[in-house]
Amino acid sequence: MPCAALETNPRAAAPVQTSTAKTPWPKTLPEQVRLLRAALDQYPEPATGQQLAKTFKGAERKRVAEILETLVAMGQAREEAGRYAVA
Repeated sequence: MPCAALETNPRAAAPVQTSTAKTPWPKTLPEQVRLLRAALDQYPEPATGQQLAKTFKGAERKRVAEILETLVAMGQAREEAGRYAVA
């Protein structure tokens, strides 16, 4: 009897930060973009820039907002009413 292929949701498989320790905000732009994109994957629902910034130690809200807008412009994220999610 053949086995049915299991469908997986890659967003559901992403680890969610459960500890109270904040992830350090990277110093370089490419690392910041990668980290913020990964954080969007982990959020179960759209999040504000402020919510995302609070998850990182040393992240400035203005910088997080700029990167989120860049991700939207690149088609990597979507924005609805000030909340961001993976596109």
